[in-house]
Amino acid sequence: MNTIRTVADEKRGLSWHDWQEKNRLRDLRGVATRAKLTKYAAMTALFLALVFWSHALDYQAVLAFAVCAGAVRVAFLAAGVRRYGWASLFAGMALLYNPILPAFALAGRPAFFLVIASIAVFGSSLFLLKPRLAPSVVGY
Repeated sequence: MNTIRTVADEKRGLSWHDWQEKNRLRDLRGVATRAKLTKYAAMTALFLALVFWSHALDYQAVLAFAVCAGAVRVAFLAAGVRRYGWASLFAGMALLYNPILPAFALAGRPAFFLVIASIAVFGSSLFLLKPRLAPSVVGY
């Protein structure tokens, strides 16, 4: 009876633990994909502000909301993988682009270079801030 069960298990393929691990990895890949989409969305909003710089002041609230929301999400994701430098950088960016109390107006040369620097930060985080797909030593 044991040999029949072993053959049946091998035929089915994966054990319960393997299915759990497979689903956990799929969930982690989904988090990584959503993080990339968040970064790309914020970068797109900032890039559109650069392209239409003469009209950027008219859409400052929308741009600030999009960038602030993206920065908050990336800050939480960075803190989740224990990259506290990145987390503090994006938390500062969220405060800078706060739509309720704006720190600057989208007009003038300093604001233009600030938007370029923000694009560079989001762009560099695409390559330098990657989520862990393997379990950590302490957890799980």
